[in-house]
Amino acid sequence: MTSTLENVDGRLRDLEEEMTELREFQEKERERKALEYAMYEGELEEITGTLGDVRSPASAAVSADACRAAADTPSRAPCRWRPSATRR
Repeated sequence: MTSTLENVDGRLRDLEEEMTELREFQEKERERKALEYAMYEGELEEITGTLGDVRSPASAAVSADACRAAADTPSRAPCRWRPSATRR
C-alpha cells in the first residue's frame, strides 16, 4: 500500500511539472503568434501601400482616357472625373 501511495505521489509531482511546462509553452506560443501577426500585418500594410502607389498612376491614366472619350461622345453627360490624391 505504501509503494502505491509513493507511486501516486511521484506521478502527481510529474504531472504538476508537466503542467508548469505546458503553461510556459502556451505563453511562449501566444507571444510567437502575436509577433507573427504583427509582422504579417506590417507586411500587408506595406504591400497595400505599394500596390496603391502602383495602381494610382495607371488608374488615373485610364480614367482620364475614359473622360476624354466620353467628352467626344455627345450622348453622354460631362465627365466629372477628378484625379484622386496619391497615397503616402
